Amino acid sequence: MEYNIYLWTAVAGCTMLGITVVLQLLGLDADVDAEIDGGTDLDGADVDGHGNFFFGVLSLKALVAFLGAFGLTGLILMKQGNMAPMMRALLA
Repeated sequence: MEYNIYLWTAVAGCTMLGITVVLQLLGLDADVDAEIDGGTDLDGADVDGHGNFFFGVLSLKALVAFLGAFGLTGLILMKQGNMAPMMRALLA
């Protein structure tokens, strides 16, 4: 069970990361920037529209890279053998 979790996260993460790298090399970028201008007036509300800093730093590419690294690290730690499953999950 644990092996399958690490294997599938490694396969999914590395595959998606490879696809995004190939698309970038071909000039097709997966990032989309959208800007919405509205003419509404919000009396008394202070809205800057930049969102939360955490979500600005966290991108799809970062999540995909994390999945791939998590799966590969988990597989490597399983091959080492002498470690509790919870410790492997924390280190991965």
